[in-house]
Amino acid sequence: MSTFTDVYPQSAARHAVPTVAIRGLQTVLGTAWHAVATVNRWRETARQRRHLAALETHQLADIGISAEQARREAAKPFWID
Repeated sequence: MSTFTDVYPQSAARHAVPTVAIRGLQTVLGTAWHAVATVNRWRETARQRRHLAALETHQLADIGISAEQARREAAKPFWID
């Protein structure tokens, strides 16, 4: 059985996607995925710090941290781990 490239070799070559283009697309998509993951991590960190700042002293004692430790952690920017 013949394949398309056997019957029309010039057409197949003309319509083939270059490997470089595919690798470039993979790089762009990988970078975009990494950016989305980073933003999601930042949002989660900010959410956790807001919740930590809202805890009362007895709740902080239950989890084993002082009010000062909680204040310092909550005051950190979201992009700092």
